[in-house]
Amino acid sequence: MKKNSILSSILNKIQHVSIAMALLDAAIIAVSYFFALMIRFDFHYSWIDRYYTTGYASVIIWYILIDVIMLHMFHLYQSVWKFAGAYELLRSVYAWVFA
Repeated sequence: MKKNSILSSILNKIQHVSIAMALLDAAIIAVSYFFALMIRFDFHYSWIDRYYTTGYASVIIWYILIDVIMLHMFHLYQSVWKFAGAYELLRSVYAWVFA
Protein backbone atom coordinates (compact mmCIF):
# COMPACT_ATOMS: atom_id res chain seq x y z
CA MET A 1 0.00 0.00 0.00
CA LYS A 2 2.74 2.44 0.90
CA LYS A 3 4.59 1.84 -2.38
CA ASN A 4 1.42 2.61 -4.30
CA SER A 5 0.89 5.91 -2.49
CA ILE A 6 4.52 6.92 -3.06
CA LEU A 7 4.23 6.05 -6.75
CA SER A 8 1.01 8.02 -7.14
CA SER A 9 2.60 10.97 -5.35
CA ILE A 10 5.55 10.92 -7.74
CA LEU A 11 3.29 10.63 -10.79
CA ASN A 12 1.13 13.48 -9.53
CA LYS A 13 4.21 15.67 -9.08
CA ILE A 14 5.43 14.83 -12.60
CA GLN A 15 2.02 15.75 -14.01
CA HIS A 16 2.08 19.11 -12.24
CA VAL A 17 5.58 19.82 -13.53
CA SER A 18 4.50 18.92 -17.08
CA ILE A 19 1.55 21.32 -16.88
CA ALA A 20 3.78 24.06 -15.51
CA MET A 21 6.28 23.50 -18.33
CA ALA A 22 3.51 23.66 -20.95
CA LEU A 23 2.19 26.92 -19.48
CA LEU A 24 5.71 28.33 -19.40
CA ASP A 25 6.23 27.34 -23.04
CA ALA A 26 2.96 29.04 -23.98
CA ALA A 27 4.00 32.25 -22.24
CA ILE A 28 7.47 32.20 -23.82
CA ILE A 29 6.00 31.66 -27.29
CA ALA A 30 3.51 34.51 -26.91
CA VAL A 31 6.11 36.92 -25.56
CA SER A 32 8.73 35.99 -28.15
CA TYR A 33 6.38 36.55 -31.07
CA PHE A 34 5.24 39.86 -29.62
CA PHE A 35 8.88 40.80 -29.07
CA ALA A 36 9.59 39.99 -32.73
CA LEU A 37 6.75 42.32 -33.70
CA MET A 38 8.20 45.03 -31.49
CA ILE A 39 11.64 44.58 -33.06
CA ARG A 40 10.06 44.91 -36.50
CA PHE A 41 8.68 48.33 -35.53
CA ASP A 42 11.77 49.53 -33.61
CA PHE A 43 10.12 49.12 -30.19
CA HIS A 44 7.46 51.75 -30.91
CA TYR A 45 4.12 50.18 -30.09
CA SER A 46 2.26 53.18 -31.53
CA TRP A 47 3.80 52.49 -34.96
CA ILE A 48 2.27 49.04 -35.15
CA ASP A 49 -0.76 49.04 -37.43
CA ARG A 50 -3.96 47.41 -36.21
CA TYR A 51 -3.61 44.91 -39.05
CA TYR A 52 -0.53 43.40 -37.39
CA THR A 53 -1.93 43.33 -33.86
CA THR A 54 -5.19 41.67 -34.91
CA GLY A 55 -3.21 39.20 -37.01
CA TYR A 56 -0.99 38.45 -34.03
CA ALA A 57 -3.98 37.97 -31.73
CA SER A 58 -5.77 35.64 -34.14
CA VAL A 59 -2.75 33.49 -34.97
CA ILE A 60 -0.86 33.24 -31.68
CA ILE A 61 -3.51 31.15 -29.90
CA TRP A 62 -3.49 28.53 -32.64
CA TYR A 63 0.29 28.51 -32.83
CA ILE A 64 0.62 28.03 -29.08
CA LEU A 65 -1.90 25.17 -29.11
CA ILE A 66 -0.23 23.41 -32.02
CA ASP A 67 3.23 23.90 -30.55
CA VAL A 68 2.36 22.62 -27.07
CA ILE A 69 0.47 19.64 -28.56
CA MET A 70 3.48 18.73 -30.71
CA LEU A 71 5.86 19.00 -27.76
CA HIS A 72 3.53 16.76 -25.75
CA MET A 73 3.16 14.24 -28.60
CA PHE A 74 6.94 13.89 -28.82
CA HIS A 75 7.08 13.35 -25.02
CA LEU A 76 9.27 16.37 -24.37
CA TYR A 77 7.42 17.21 -21.17
CA GLN A 78 8.20 13.77 -19.74
CA SER A 79 11.93 13.88 -20.42
CA VAL A 80 14.43 14.61 -17.71
CA TRP A 81 16.42 17.45 -19.24
CA LYS A 82 19.20 17.17 -16.69
CA PHE A 83 20.25 13.96 -18.42
CA ALA A 84 19.16 14.91 -21.94
CA GLY A 85 21.04 13.41 -24.81
CA ALA A 86 20.91 13.06 -28.56
CA TYR A 87 17.56 11.25 -28.46
CA GLU A 88 15.85 14.15 -26.66
CA LEU A 89 17.49 16.60 -29.06
CA LEU A 90 16.16 14.63 -32.02
CA ARG A 91 12.66 14.56 -30.52
CA SER A 92 12.89 18.33 -29.98
CA VAL A 93 13.83 18.90 -33.59
CA TYR A 94 10.96 16.69 -34.80
CA ALA A 95 8.47 18.51 -32.57
CA TRP A 96 9.57 21.94 -33.77
CA VAL A 97 9.58 20.87 -37.43
CA PHE A 98 6.07 19.44 -37.23
CA ALA A 99 4.78 22.43 -35.24
